Parts: sequence; C-alpha cells; structure tokens
Amino acid sequence: MTSRLGLLVGGVAVVLALAPIPALVRAQGSTSALTGAVRSQAEGLMEGVVVIATRDGSAVMTSVTTNERGEYAFPRTHLEKGTYRIAIRAAGYVLPEGDRPVQVGNGAPARLDLSLQTATKDQLAHQLTTVEWWNSMPGTAAQKDLLVRTMVNCGFCHDMERVMRSRYTADQFLPVMGRMSTYAADNSSACGVGSARHCDTKTLGRVQVQSAAQVPTDERSKALAAYLASVNLSGGRTTWNFPLTPMPRPKGKATRAIVTVFPIPRQPSVIHDLTVDRQGQVWYGDSGWGYLGKLEPKTGKFREYETPQSWPDPRPGFKRIVGIQDVEADADGRIWAVTGFLGTKSGYFDPRTEKWTTFDMPAPVWAFLPAFHKGQSTTLWSTATTAPAPAPLTAFRLNAALGKVDVTTPVGEPGGRPFCYQVERDPHDNMICAGFYNSNIVVVDAKTGKSRAYPTPTPNAGPRRGRADDDGHFWFGEFLADKAAVFDIATGSIREFPFSAKYMSAYAAAPDHHGGGWASSTGSDRVVRIDRNGTTTEYLMPVYYDARKVVVDPSASRTTVWLPNKNLSQLIRIEPLD
Repeated sequence: MTSRLGLLVGGVAVVLALAPIPALVRAQGSTSALTGAVRSQAEGLMEGVVVIATRDGSAVMTSVTTNERGEYAFPRTHLEKGTYRIAIRAAGYVLPEGDRPVQVGNGAPARLDLSLQTATKDQLAHQLTTVEWWNSMPGTAAQKDLLVRTMVNCGFCHDMERVMRSRYTADQFLPVMGRMSTYAADNSSACGVGSARHCDTKTLGRVQVQSAAQVPTDERSKALAAYLASVNLSGGRTTWNFPLTPMPRPKGKATRAIVTVFPIPRQPSVIHDLTVDRQGQVWYGDSGWGYLGKLEPKTGKFREYETPQSWPDPRPGFKRIVGIQDVEADADGRIWAVTGFLGTKSGYFDPRTEKWTTFDMPAPVWAFLPAFHKGQSTTLWSTATTAPAPAPLTAFRLNAALGKVDVTTPVGEPGGRPFCYQVERDPHDNMICAGFYNSNIVVVDAKTGKSRAYPTPTPNAGPRRGRADDDGHFWFGEFLADKAAVFDIATGSIREFPFSAKYMSAYAAAPDHHGGGWASSTGSDRVVRIDRNGTTTEYLMPVYYDARKVVVDPSASRTTVWLPNKNLSQLIRIEPLD
C-alpha cells in the first residue's frame, strides 16, 4: 500500500522541523516560492494536475493543483529555502524522467515547467484509485454491490490494485478471503479485533501468529470469488480485458487548495482519529499502539504520550495493548480519549500537568466520542458496543465532575439491529446517534431519556461518522449512499448531498464555520466540500488516504481541515484558497 505513485511515505522515522506558517496568502506574484506550468503533447496546458513538493531531508509533502491555464504556484509561506523534489499526480500521465529537483531560494520565485508523458496501461493501473477500479471493472450492479458493499473493509487496508494484479482462480480466492476476514481494518499494524490472532508484545513489530483461517463455503463468497477471478489476471491474462477509466481531474474551485501531509515520526503507527484544540494543536490517537500524540503545525514538531498502564486489553487470552481510538478536546483544553473496540476505559489527558485521569465504564463501550461544544467539559456520551435484537441499545453519560455515570438510558432506534456508529451530542448535551444498520438519526433527550428517530431520505444509506456544530446541525457521511448529509436538530429535517461517482463511500463529515461541511471518501482519494448553498467541490489529495474522521480547525482564521490518514500514518491538512 506504500507503493502507489512512488510518493507514499511508509515506516521511516523522521524528525520534522518547519518554519512557522503565518496566515495563508494567495499563491501568486511575489508571494510565490515556486511556480511553473504543466503540459502534455496530448492535452497541451493541463488543468487539475496535483504538483507535490518534498524538501530534501524532510518527509513532509506540500501540494498544489494547476489551474485552467495549466499553471501552479507554491506560496512562500509553505516552502522554505532548500532543494525540493517535485512529483505529480494525474491519472494517465507520468513525468518521463521521474521526480524533478528544483532549488527554492529567498529571492525571486523559482520556476519549473513540467512536460508529462502519456502513461502506459500498466502505469495507469498503478495510478487508479480503488473507486476508479470498481467503476472500470465490467460486471452487473449486483456483482459490484456484492464486492463493494459487503467487502469494503478490504479497501480499508489496501487499495484494489493488489487484488486486480493477483492471479488467483475462484477456488484460490476463497482461502484468501477467509484469511483476510480475520484482519482488523482499524488496527492494521496490530492484532485483529475478534480474530484468532495474538501479538507478541515484546517485539516492536507486533509479530502476528495466524492460526488456520476458515475457508468460506457460502454461496455469496463463492459468487464473489468467481467475480474477482473474472476480472483479475488469472487464466494466463497479461493485462485486463476492459478499459481503465480514471475519474475526471479537478477543475475550477477544486484546484484551489494547498494540502500538506505530515508523516508520524514513530513507526509503526495506526492513526485512526485526531482532533484540533482551540490553540490549533493537532492531537491524534494511535489505535494499534498505546500512544496519544500531538503535532504543532507551526513548527512541525511532534510529541507523544503513552496511555495509562491500566488500559490493557480486557479480553481473556488477548495480549494486544489496546491503543487509543477517538480523541476530542474539551472547552478547558483537556484531551479526552477512549480505548479501542470493546474497551471499558475512558478518560482525559491534561496537557498542563501531562497526567491522565481515567474512568471505568459500566460496559464495553463504542470507540467514537462526541464533540465538546462551547462550555462543555464535564460530560461524555457513549453507548454499549452492540445490542441483541430486540433488546434496546444502552447509552451512558459519564459525568467527570461526579466521577461516575450519571445517565443510563435506552436508545430507542427502530429496526432489527440498533447500533450507533457515531455518538454525538447537540449544544444542549442531548445525545445524537447515527444508526448505521437501520439508517436512522436518533436524538436522546438527556433529561427525559426519550428517543426520537429520523430516517434518512435515502433508504439504507448507512449513516456512519459525523460531527455537530454549535447551532445544532449534525453533519454525517452516508456510507452506503455515497452522500454527505446534514441533520437539522430543530426541525428534524435531513438534507443529502450526492458525490460525483458511485462507491465513493462517504465515511465521515464535519461542519465548517460558514454553514457548510466537509466529508471524507473511502477509496477515491478525494475530500468533498459542501457549500451552504449545496454546491460540492472534490479536492484530490496528493496521497492515497483512508480517513475515519474529518475535523475543521476551530482556531484558524481561514477554513482549515484535518484528516487522519490511518494506513500511511500521516496527518493531512487542507487549506482551501476560496
């Protein structure tokens, strides 16, 4: 998964130091550090080419995108003096000589024009995103839905190229599918939750011992294996017998953003979630290892803190150290955290004292936290992990001031499998539940315990993760509908915003400061912005990403969005120029 584009940073330990980054300015004229134009013989000047700069001695990547005139410009605020390697991302094209060096100084802007060459089919296959593979592959809607909707977790660990280059027959795919089903997509460098694997905690690599996986024999698995064998390179095929079709490159507003990728220095890491405090510091949780981390974006410096020794895996026979799943900053600057799946601990880290305060929960709780709105700092909502039908799902509110759970109430979600994927709250501390399986948004009144459910306009949309603003609007991703949505708590209405392609799988969403929202997409490497008028803009990232959360910086004067890139152990910052 670290090979795509030759740009993705894997397990390299680095110490990052960047010059302070002042307020964002337009990348033009004397404010530019590096400019140029991108063209090809096939298209001439090219819009929508992502240009990536990496300074020698640093792993931080900064990218901009060419405009309608084929021009790009890096602002001086984002490139300091030094030698840079320049790469590009544009499906269907390559730099014939590979990455290009350029010297950036403090005087006049450096200039580097780029001439691209049409990619071969094999090169294009290496550039396609998972969504582009899915939409290029032949097959019926039922076959693709079976693959994408039931096996989407494969895309949480690696892209589709690995599957498409395989030479497995249908019979050979079945044991592979059985083995892959034991892996945990949320802890891909640690041990699988609920699997037969264990970890050797004495080795830094978390050596994994895989017991014999069960080979699936059901008809759905056989049908999926047969479909995959019909489109990969089995049967002696040397290439794919269908055209490879990339998504359109960014245009217009989608070209106006600066994206910075900060790799985590300590490896291995699995960065599942992050949050940004009111001072603009980025905090992240490592779900595979026991660390809470902090990035100071102005300096590029990282610091990490170990989780309490009292947070081990509670399950008998499991040796994995439960890492931190979600993190949230409260109004007092404390960083709340919850252990990985099936954990029974919650608590907060105080940056001023660098000490943890932990609380025992009455049952294993789900691993995603609600946001803290203005003035909120003492309570924390969570739910039990699952509830067998027809038993109701139970919600808990931890009151840190009292040191105990002060509200226990059922979540009245209609349907056969009550489950809150995201636990959120409104400004009045009423709990909001994104009911993934039954496709409801449920509001639980904190005072009365009564629930009210609101079905999504698109049936079976799969509400996944989201975030509410201080005005009572809950933004969330509709994972199975390929849409983002916003729920107005006051009116009970839900408005949906479709993405540009099927199977873009909106995972998480968050509100910005202007009445709009942002959403991550699984498998497309695009981040979607929704303006308050409903217009969507899709920004192409410079790297393959798998982001389980979207956070808008509460301290920034201009909209600044952060993503945790789980599989590549990176933090991604998006700064739109509009």
